[in-house]
Amino acid sequence: MKISLFSNIVNVSRAFLKKSIHTTTIEMSKPKLIVFDLDYTLWPFWIDTHVDPPFSKKGDGKIYDNYNKHIKPFPDVPNILEQLHSEGYKLGAASRTTCTDEAKQLVKLLDWEKYFHYKEIYPGCKVAHFK
Repeated sequence: MKISLFSNIVNVSRAFLKKSIHTTTIEMSKPKLIVFDLDYTLWPFWIDTHVDPPFSKKGDGKIYDNYNKHIKPFPDVPNILEQLHSEGYKLGAASRTTCTDEAKQLVKLLDWEKYFHYKEIYPGCKVAHFK
């Protein structure tokens, strides 16, 4: 895959695809796996403190918590996940949250299970998620 060097650092978790000034082209190999944290990477909250499970999908297709607060990911995330998936990247989700069932429920309600080949969602050291 060929990519262009950017004059600015791009925050991959918030904006995978950005237009840039083409300066130099280099060859890079495709990563074997791209892993995303959940809290404050894919969605704008900590699932164990900022929202109130259980979650439900209403007739309008939107997801709400127990207090009817609309739950949604960061705006670019669905497109980023779809783009990476369509290009054949293997994706993973890793989180050390204590609310494992709730995080898995939200991934399912957001219809993201189809993107993640690996889901390492449990409390403890992040290093254990990658073993």
